[in-house]
Amino acid sequence: MGRRGADEPRIDEGLAGARYLRTARIPLDQLMPFPGNAKRGDVESIRVSLRKNGQYRSLVVREVRHGPLIVLAGNHTKMALAAEGFSDARCEIVECDDATARRINLADNRTGDLGTYDDGALAEILAGLHGEFDGSGYSDHDLDSLLATLAGPTWAEGQAAEMKADLVGETTESDAAQADGPAPSGRTLHRDIPIDAIFSMGRLSSISLAAYEMGFLPGIISTSLTSARDLAQRLPGVRLGFMDNEWHDYDHAAHVAAVAETRPKYATVRDAMTKQQCEDAGIEFLPLPRILEMAEEVAEHADHVIVIPKYDCLDKIPERYVIGFSVPTSYGGTPMPIEMLRGRRIHLLGGSWTKQRQYLALMGDDVVSFDNNHLLRVSEFGDFTYPDGTRGRLSGLSSKMPRTWQAAAILSLASIRTELNDLFAAKLTPVVGDGTAPTSGLSRAEDPDDEQDAA
Repeated sequence: MGRRGADEPRIDEGLAGARYLRTARIPLDQLMPFPGNAKRGDVESIRVSLRKNGQYRSLVVREVRHGPLIVLAGNHTKMALAAEGFSDARCEIVECDDATARRINLADNRTGDLGTYDDGALAEILAGLHGEFDGSGYSDHDLDSLLATLAGPTWAEGQAAEMKADLVGETTESDAAQADGPAPSGRTLHRDIPIDAIFSMGRLSSISLAAYEMGFLPGIISTSLTSARDLAQRLPGVRLGFMDNEWHDYDHAAHVAAVAETRPKYATVRDAMTKQQCEDAGIEFLPLPRILEMAEEVAEHADHVIVIPKYDCLDKIPERYVIGFSVPTSYGGTPMPIEMLRGRRIHLLGGSWTKQRQYLALMGDDVVSFDNNHLLRVSEFGDFTYPDGTRGRLSGLSSKMPRTWQAAAILSLASIRTELNDLFAAKLTPVVGDGTAPTSGLSRAEDPDDEQDAA
């Protein structure tokens, strides 16, 4: 029967329609791909596996009377073998009818897709490779993502539990009704290091100037470099405190150039995210080693680089970097409890003063800096924050005070400064220039705040 040898074939009843004939090494040029094979495999990954593991599984090949040998299962392995320079492949040769051949091809592709994993068992096997992932189809990034999935409660549950913990005192019923979480007590918390408080501006304005006179360092995003130049011109000698990046449309070369021009005290680099997080956000995936390479380039021009992990990869981020923690908001946040960052230097990214205050109390000296412009959002409605994080409203004054939102924003800044100095012993002092330009005040014609009317 065709290429069958002298020995009669063994019939394997368990193959359900396919008759096993023999195992043999067959030249690759004698093997034809399955017509219309629907699977699109990762040939490059199979090549890596072949280099590390060899051909550990035979191709399944159909022998047709007076016809070619057709690969039913292993079409992409055959392609990878050819790409790696192999001349032949180990094959299990069967005979079957056309319908069985189609079922075998479909089942070989589909049954693997239908399977699931025991994540705990998979993590244990991967961990047993001790970082030598080549040839497994996995990477250290996959293991990190898997371990993050297995790390107890979800980030949302962790944050909710964390917010319920009042580590330093009790709140009143009226406080709890107004705040979005418990507040620390009124006593001063001990700190051994200062806090860098940053007010992030879109442009230089009377509000941002007021913030700097209260001791807030200026912060901008690298796509708004004009604002930094305006600051340098108006307030010579005032150093930029913080430069963030546009993570969703991150342009590393442009970001580094902006950091190099301004030389801020703190500068971020693009968030470290899993493949799934990047896919969900519609952005390019960059592995953590590449993020750290970028951080090195940023570090040439800033005192401190902030690396922002969106999954648990803390053990792979060098201690010399500050860890950025995105304070949870309705728009998102860092998807892991902040307590995982204990012992690392932390920068709190955004969020409300209420939550930032809680994290300052919770994490103590681990928090070295934070940035805030959330107060501008709430001030648009005449709202302001008290020092303890509860809110008040100036809307009742809006008819007599058309720029109520400005007053609300400056009240919030003053409240935050008061709490930082009184409760957290931050010792914020005014940011001043070198005396060659005014440190406060814009003419009404110059002030961009005049363009906003939030009353």
